[in-house]
Amino acid sequence: MFEILAKLLSVMDNNWKGKIIGATSDGAASMMGRYEGSVTYIQKEARPGFVQVWCGLHQLDIVVRKTVTKFFDDNFYSTLTGLF
Repeated sequence: MFEILAKLLSVMDNNWKGKIIGATSDGAASMMGRYEGSVTYIQKEARPGFVQVWCGLHQLDIVVRKTVTKFFDDNFYSTLTGLF
């Protein structure tokens, strides 16, 4: 995944490694893993100070899920998620 992204970024700007300052993802190991995540590879190529962060919406989703399951029963959660 990183190789494809690096090629794309290189087509857009040959100096992307010196310009990219951060990336966001869902926090999955395939994206932010300590040794092999795509964002981790980008960080190795970027200048010092590069920042990895979890997507704000993903963090909000985790909080809402935990809150709903804490205060409501399984039937409520199943009905709520079944609406989508």
